[in-house]
Amino acid sequence: MNNLKKIMYGVTVALGSMVIGQAAQAALITEWTLEATAAFVDEEPAAAVTNTGTVLSWGTPANPENQQSHLVLSDQNFVADVNNPTAGSTGVTTVTGLVTNGPAKDAATLTHYNNVITGDSLTSVTIEDSVVMTPTMPAGSSLPAVEFDLFVVFEETLNAEPCANPLGDPCADIYALTNPENLSFSFIIDEYKYTVTLDLGALDNLDADDCASVGLAPGCRGFAAAEDGFTTLQTQVNVTAMRISEPAILGLLGMSLVGIGVMRRRVRS
Repeated sequence: MNNLKKIMYGVTVALGSMVIGQAAQAALITEWTLEATAAFVDEEPAAAVTNTGTVLSWGTPANPENQQSHLVLSDQNFVADVNNPTAGSTGVTTVTGLVTNGPAKDAATLTHYNNVITGDSLTSVTIEDSVVMTPTMPAGSSLPAVEFDLFVVFEETLNAEPCANPLGDPCADIYALTNPENLSFSFIIDEYKYTVTLDLGALDNLDADDCASVGLAPGCRGFAAAEDGFTTLQTQVNVTAMRISEPAILGLLGMSLVGIGVMRRRVRS
């Protein structure tokens, strides 16, 4: 039975939703702990960017502080330090007391130290994420990890007019996310569908010039980082739930079983 659950879970993730069959009495899970693990991978250009997993560094310093530019992953307790920009980085964020249908809570942070540099610059990076949800009220076992990637493109603007975004002195650097649809996922336990949503806070629809500067169409989502300073993107997470009918649950289970059959036929062939 446990193996079947795992197979069904994997199949339904591929369909964009997860189904977990449980025999316990149907009760709304009202509180959770979330643990997220993140890391930078596939940075470009790889030869010009140093990657520790939680810190990216690039460029030849051309500033009084003699600092490169950096992109730093950390948790909700991170405090930016321009004198020691790589301090406090971590790829693990734990959010406790996450109430179903309650307010969002602070989660991971992404900080860009935008220093004046010369030479090659970061152009893109992938953030690999893995999220584990554990019910705490009522208490239960941790769910299988949900893994997804966030694809980020970046434009290191020249510090000269004209520029796509006038924020800063004189031009802001531009970050954009190419797959914002990966900011939420859903799963079903008993009679409830739960949705976990990551809110990237300052992430907004950029104007057409900003989007064009990173090679994306108008309406892309991202943020501008002022020159000669730091910008921290504070993420938040929330969990919502809605009760679903028994036929809907059976329908999703049926889709899972169909997926399992397809997988088995492929293995045999």
